[in-house]
Amino acid sequence: MSYKKDEENKIESYEKDCEEDNGLRTVDDYDEKLRQMEEHIKELKKIKKRQKKLQELEQEKQEILNKMSKRLKRKHK
Repeated sequence: MSYKKDEENKIESYEKDCEEDNGLRTVDDYDEKLRQMEEHIKELKKIKKRQKKLQELEQEKQEILNKMSKRLKRKHK
């Protein structure tokens, strides 16, 4: 749960930064902001990929447990 809370805090921080963009004055400022946004997007993509993998593994685990349960039921008949 704390991981999810950390990600929510990062998103809120990012949104606040976006609201404060009025202070950007130079091309370097915009380049830095762009770089930060690209890094944030990369992080979000990694998170999404890991969540998908975790979900797939959970599903595979459940399928294995179901098969084991069926085998045990047949064995005890």
